[in-house]
Amino acid sequence: MSSGVFAVASNIFDHDFFAPDPFTEREAWIWLIGEAAWKGRRVRVGYYMVSLSRGQCAFSIRFLADKWGWSKSRVGRFLDRLKTETMIGTDAGQGVSVITICKYNEYQKVSLPIETHSGTPIGTDAGQMRDKEENRGNIKSITKEEPLRGPVAGSIKNPEAEVYRVGKEVLGKSAGGVLTNLRKACDYDDAHALEWLRQAAEKQNPMEWVKAVLKASKDREYRGVDGVPHLDVPAIESKEVRAWKAEEARIYRGIQ
Repeated sequence: MSSGVFAVASNIFDHDFFAPDPFTEREAWIWLIGEAAWKGRRVRVGYYMVSLSRGQCAFSIRFLADKWGWSKSRVGRFLDRLKTETMIGTDAGQGVSVITICKYNEYQKVSLPIETHSGTPIGTDAGQMRDKEENRGNIKSITKEEPLRGPVAGSIKNPEAEVYRVGKEVLGKSAGGVLTNLRKACDYDDAHALEWLRQAAEKQNPMEWVKAVLKASKDREYRGVDGVPHLDVPAIESKEVRAWKAEEARIYRGIQ
């Protein structure tokens, strides 16, 4: 069996050509490697900020189940097997799982720095491109190296202005109306709106994706239920549902 490595575009799992089928275990493993941080960074998962080192990613079991098309119990069993085979390490806390990919440097050699003749480390072309994508996906302005606490972006002086500033970077300068609708759909929870913008930045067509999310959210309100899908995109949950989930997570942490 070949021991080499090859680069895979990170958007392969969201490509329009492929049907949204449940992941195989091999696909789930490749997806984890692709989602791991290329370099140390901080990410927001739900209401929490998580510090990641190279080769780490952080997701809730619920998110992985939705992404992979699996049950939560199957996700848990798969992660346990990966851990038993020393393919990953896990650290559960605050309702999310921090996953460390063992031997990450062997899988992602293309992102390791090389040195110039002067001894100065530089990134490979692929690494530099990945760096740009990481920066775009992170949207540095969202975290400001500070946590977005609770349902309101309390660590940002003017969260409403931040939504419009970041939103126009991601969706385009003429996105003001869409951003207003996004804030309304999020019940004017600006931290939540910023999280949707972070997800949008990872899509091939951020504007069309946000519009589809807003359409799904309108369907949810019309039908009186949360999470009605539209064109395979999620709906924005109501403020009441988000508050309930946050309380559920708080209670869960308290009994651990």
